[in-house]
Amino acid sequence: MVDLSPVYSVLLHSQGDDLFILFLSLSILLAVFHAFQRHSHIVSLSAGKSTDPPMIASWLPWVGNGLEYMFRPLTFFKTYSNQNNSLFKFKVFGQTFVAISSPTAVSNLFRDRSGSFDTLNGQNIHLLTGIKTSEDRVPHIYSVLRQKGVPPVHRAMMPSRLPIISSRLTEELLKSLKKINVTSRRFSLNDFVHRTLYNSASIALLGTDFPIHTFENFMIFDEGAALQVRQLGAFAKAANAARESVLACWTRYFVEHWVPENGGHLAGAVNMISEIYRGLQQADLSHEEVHRLMFGIVWSIHGNVTELTTWVMCHIITDKEIYTRVCQEIRSFLHQHFPQIDSITQMDPRLIDDAFPFLNSVVQEVMRTKAALGPIRVANRDTVIMDDDKEILIRKGEMVAINLPGMHHSPGLQEEPEVFKADRFMESGATYRSYVFGGGKHICAGRNYANFAVRQFIILTLAMYDVRVQSDSGTGPESLPEQDGTMGLKLMLFSRRRNDLSIMFQSAAGSSSLAK
Repeated sequence: MVDLSPVYSVLLHSQGDDLFILFLSLSILLAVFHAFQRHSHIVSLSAGKSTDPPMIASWLPWVGNGLEYMFRPLTFFKTYSNQNNSLFKFKVFGQTFVAISSPTAVSNLFRDRSGSFDTLNGQNIHLLTGIKTSEDRVPHIYSVLRQKGVPPVHRAMMPSRLPIISSRLTEELLKSLKKINVTSRRFSLNDFVHRTLYNSASIALLGTDFPIHTFENFMIFDEGAALQVRQLGAFAKAANAARESVLACWTRYFVEHWVPENGGHLAGAVNMISEIYRGLQQADLSHEEVHRLMFGIVWSIHGNVTELTTWVMCHIITDKEIYTRVCQEIRSFLHQHFPQIDSITQMDPRLIDDAFPFLNSVVQEVMRTKAALGPIRVANRDTVIMDDDKEILIRKGEMVAINLPGMHHSPGLQEEPEVFKADRFMESGATYRSYVFGGGKHICAGRNYANFAVRQFIILTLAMYDVRVQSDSGTGPESLPEQDGTMGLKLMLFSRRRNDLSIMFQSAAGSSSLAK
């Protein structure tokens, strides 16, 4: 983990005008620093070793490229990827990072079975969930999570078993969407997507009595999660308080709804949740650690699904051509196969791949263009990563940063990579190896669920409603929200938005069969 505490420790004790002056000074320093680096060259760390990635020059000892990486990571990676064929080293507050974006190199990193690489400090699960423990115990807690928490998710969300969960989620999504009051009222797109998915997924996975009133505090925590992991206490107070409030409600729910007979199960929840909870209880964990890990697991299920879904909705409703084509595809298929919308709960989720090719292409293109910086691995020993016919030298203690935006925007891999092409993945020969959900033994266990949930939300929403962007001057068109360039400080798989969209609903033509 990049420890930014030395930088922020000054901010923690600054107030009022002093804080403003400090931020202004940092901004000026960053501008000067960037201007210098644009004219500097990338120098080799070891001139005699051709396999050693070149180091970005910096005239700030220890800080290195930390300011630029911290404040403008997207621009940072794009600039130096273009200069040095997407492979380079850089310094961030005393730590050395190796940025890779070659699909071959990334694949080989994820496939490593030699033990040369590891995750950073147990993915900082203890900081995220608020588990207070010694650094020596963190590996044990993370090991328990990997052994007891991840396998049940993998099993339950295999394509062949996913219908058990997908039917419950679809049922709850239908209930939530039918409650929309079609009036002249404006809705926040961000709130609509996040609230609908939070309520529906929570009830589907955890039971009808689950305390969905925790949504607001859950979102406060979600927004400030990165600050907690960075241990920036003064800036993370709101997120900490929100987490503890949610955790108290969730803990009461788990305790009150746990049925100990026959090995134990959580009343109303899917078997996956009961299996995870039972496994954690049987492990060498305290009562509090069990429930904090359950909090982390449920948060991870919600967070990335809602961010990806919101981005997909943004691209659809702000582009008339995409909107029309997606709606036609969805409504034509449902009219033919599911004329009564409630019967869609029985649809095999694997049908979505073939039934909605254009929607699938849109989702893949959003994943390509909105992926955040990939996971980081730390080298346990001097080693190499193979990249086609060359070796990339990685030294012990160096961090390997997977530059997903650099990979996805490489001219060598995609035609016109900077252009959002909704039908890109419908074209003959179109290929896309996504590492958005990670890879290897640490690949996201819930990726099949995420892919289904995003598409099903879009399908049901646009089958039932016409959704229009409401701008200050009237209904649409509206610009796509700006991508948050500070996503290097986020923990999500997808970048966030700097601004929201206001939307309005109208009942879709031909949706009279929907019993509301």
